Amino acid sequence: MIPGIILFTVLGIIPLLLIPALIKKPDSRLADRLNLFKDMHWSWSYSIYVAFALIGWIQIQLIFLQSAVYWLHTFYIFYGLLIILIALLPQMRIAYQKKM
Repeated sequence: MIPGIILFTVLGIIPLLLIPALIKKPDSRLADRLNLFKDMHWSWSYSIYVAFALIGWIQIQLIFLQSAVYWLHTFYIFYGLLIILIALLPQMRIAYQKKM
Protein backbone atom coordinates (compact mmCIF):
# COMPACT_ATOMS: atom_id res chain seq x y z
CA MET A 1 0.00 0.00 0.00
CA ILE A 2 2.80 2.44 0.85
CA PRO A 3 4.54 2.10 -2.55
CA GLY A 4 1.18 2.69 -4.24
CA ILE A 5 0.62 5.89 -2.25
CA ILE A 6 4.12 7.12 -3.13
CA LEU A 7 3.60 6.25 -6.79
CA PHE A 8 0.19 7.94 -6.88
CA THR A 9 1.52 11.10 -5.24
CA VAL A 10 4.94 11.52 -6.87
CA LEU A 11 4.08 10.29 -10.37
CA GLY A 12 0.34 11.05 -10.37
CA ILE A 13 -0.73 14.11 -8.41
CA ILE A 14 2.47 16.17 -8.61
CA PRO A 15 2.66 16.04 -12.44
CA LEU A 16 -1.02 17.05 -12.63
CA LEU A 17 -0.29 20.05 -10.41
CA LEU A 18 2.78 20.91 -12.48
CA ILE A 19 0.80 21.37 -15.70
CA PRO A 20 -0.88 24.66 -14.66
CA ALA A 21 2.32 25.75 -12.88
CA LEU A 22 4.34 25.29 -16.07
CA ILE A 23 1.76 27.30 -18.01
CA LYS A 24 1.16 30.17 -15.55
CA LYS A 25 4.52 30.23 -13.71
CA PRO A 26 3.15 31.25 -10.30
CA ASP A 27 5.46 32.31 -7.47
CA SER A 28 5.74 29.99 -4.49
CA ARG A 29 8.14 30.42 -1.58
CA LEU A 30 7.59 26.86 -0.41
CA ALA A 31 8.32 25.39 -3.83
CA ASP A 32 11.35 27.66 -4.26
CA ARG A 33 12.90 26.26 -1.08
CA LEU A 34 13.26 22.83 -2.71
CA ASN A 35 14.41 24.27 -6.03
CA LEU A 36 18.04 23.29 -6.62
CA PHE A 37 18.25 25.45 -9.75
CA LYS A 38 17.89 28.93 -8.22
CA ASP A 39 18.09 30.71 -11.58
CA MET A 40 15.15 28.69 -12.98
CA HIS A 41 11.44 28.74 -12.17
CA TRP A 42 10.49 26.08 -9.65
CA SER A 43 8.01 24.36 -12.00
CA TRP A 44 10.80 23.70 -14.51
CA SER A 45 12.95 22.17 -11.76
CA TYR A 46 10.10 20.03 -10.48
CA SER A 47 9.49 18.62 -13.95
CA ILE A 48 13.10 17.42 -13.93
CA TYR A 49 12.59 15.98 -10.44
CA VAL A 50 9.52 14.06 -11.60
CA ALA A 51 11.41 12.68 -14.61
CA PHE A 52 14.21 11.42 -12.36
CA ALA A 53 11.64 9.96 -9.96
CA LEU A 54 10.05 8.09 -12.88
CA ILE A 55 13.39 6.69 -14.02
CA GLY A 56 14.30 5.78 -10.44
CA TRP A 57 10.96 4.06 -9.86
CA ILE A 58 11.37 1.94 -12.98
CA GLN A 59 14.95 1.06 -12.02
CA ILE A 60 13.78 -0.10 -8.58
CA GLN A 61 11.06 -2.18 -10.23
CA LEU A 62 13.65 -3.80 -12.47
CA ILE A 63 15.81 -4.62 -9.45
CA PHE A 64 12.90 -6.36 -7.75
CA LEU A 65 11.81 -8.17 -10.92
CA GLN A 66 15.43 -9.11 -11.68
CA SER A 67 15.35 -10.78 -15.09
CA ALA A 68 11.84 -9.73 -16.19
CA VAL A 69 12.03 -6.60 -18.34
CA TYR A 70 8.91 -5.69 -20.26
CA TRP A 71 8.50 -3.24 -23.12
CA LEU A 72 6.63 -0.87 -20.79
CA HIS A 73 9.72 -0.47 -18.59
CA THR A 74 11.75 0.59 -21.60
CA PHE A 75 8.98 2.96 -22.72
CA TYR A 76 8.85 4.74 -19.34
CA ILE A 77 12.64 5.00 -19.09
CA PHE A 78 12.70 6.71 -22.50
CA TYR A 79 9.70 8.84 -21.50
CA GLY A 80 11.61 10.10 -18.44
CA LEU A 81 14.68 10.78 -20.56
CA LEU A 82 12.53 12.64 -23.10
CA ILE A 83 11.12 14.89 -20.35
CA ILE A 84 14.66 15.72 -19.21
CA LEU A 85 15.91 16.35 -22.76
CA ILE A 86 13.00 18.65 -23.58
CA ALA A 87 13.43 20.54 -20.31
CA LEU A 88 17.13 21.04 -21.06
CA LEU A 89 16.55 22.49 -24.52
CA PRO A 90 17.90 26.06 -24.75
CA GLN A 91 14.45 27.41 -25.65
CA MET A 92 12.92 25.86 -22.52
CA ARG A 93 15.72 27.10 -20.29
CA ILE A 94 15.23 30.63 -21.63
CA ALA A 95 11.44 30.44 -21.22
CA TYR A 96 11.68 29.32 -17.58
CA GLN A 97 14.65 31.38 -16.46
CA LYS A 98 13.85 33.67 -13.55
CA LYS A 99 13.75 37.37 -14.26
CA MET A 100 16.32 39.01 -12.00
